[in-house]
Amino acid sequence: MSMGEKESVIGGTGGLNVGETESVIGKIGAVSVGEKESVMGGTGAMSMAEIESGIGGPGAVSVRETESVIGGIRAVSVGETGSVIGGTGAMSMAETESGIGGPGAVSVEETESVIGGTGAVSVGETESVIGGTGAVGMCETESVIGGTGAVSMGETESVIGGTGAVRMGETESVIGGTGEVSVGETESVIRGTGTVSVGETESVIGRTGAVSVGETELVIGGTGAVSVGVTEPVIGGTGAMSVGETESVIGGTGLVTIEKQNQ
Repeated sequence: MSMGEKESVIGGTGGLNVGETESVIGKIGAVSVGEKESVMGGTGAMSMAEIESGIGGPGAVSVRETESVIGGIRAVSVGETGSVIGGTGAMSMAETESGIGGPGAVSVEETESVIGGTGAVSVGETESVIGGTGAVGMCETESVIGGTGAVSMGETESVIGGTGAVRMGETESVIGGTGEVSVGETESVIRGTGTVSVGETESVIGRTGAVSVGETELVIGGTGAVSVGVTEPVIGGTGAMSVGETESVIGGTGLVTIEKQNQ
């Protein structure tokens, strides 16, 4: 999944692509968070303050407005300016919201982000589109993710190719599942099982490979070890993590050591 900045994105055990100012993802533990924090709980219940992002697996989620909500199998209804992801449940969304529907249909208004699991998705301008196995047609300034299908993109667009090769231009985000990915500066890189080495101000997600990043970077390590610098959000699946100050950290089953937890 790929969303815009200040949004939280989680794709189960697969690749993750998140924007800036995102915080924490928890796996099976209960989570209680303060304002301006992003929290995702796997199977645990969550109560969140305003302007927080919440993702609950099969657990119930109650949110206020301006919050992001992802429900695993529970239905989710949200107010305006909120992001919504429903696993198998139906969703109704207000404008300026992001919607992700697993196998369910998704209808969105303009300026919304849409992800369709197996269903077709049609979007208007300035929208983000992710099609699981379905075809995706996009307008300019849109983000496109093709599961197993080919993806062609224009400038300033984000592209994720599941098993297909991805070529990208400048200022674009690229995620290659099993395909080769080469990126330029200020770009986000996610490699499925390969090692990733990035420069500053880049976002890096390593699934099973080791990840080494510079400062002000966003790092997510699936099962591999992660070593990060200051001011970085860190998410570790089952691997051990050591992070610096001003970082938000939640480890699934791995060891987590933090000094100060902020956004």
